[in-house]
Amino acid sequence: MLRSNEKVIDIAIGEALLSLLKENADVNNKTLSSRLSLFLQAEEDANKRKAILDALIILSSWSDEHEPSELGPDSRTIQPKIFHFSALKH
Repeated sequence: MLRSNEKVIDIAIGEALLSLLKENADVNNKTLSSRLSLFLQAEEDANKRKAILDALIILSSWSDEHEPSELGPDSRTIQPKIFHFSALKH
């Protein structure tokens, strides 16, 4: 079971992701971070603000190797990358 703060972080990331998808916007670390930053500016609840800040820290810790799919070794297939937004797989 996830800790309470991890759940709130996952929810914040999920809400930002869904808002991007609803707008048919590009989804990548940059756009997700930008959307979370907008959420942070509007959020008044201290616990939610901390979760959004933690989500931004998680996203900033991902390196270029975690960018969306890259071409596979035969240059015809795409190799997806799987991300777990919290410390525990669920």
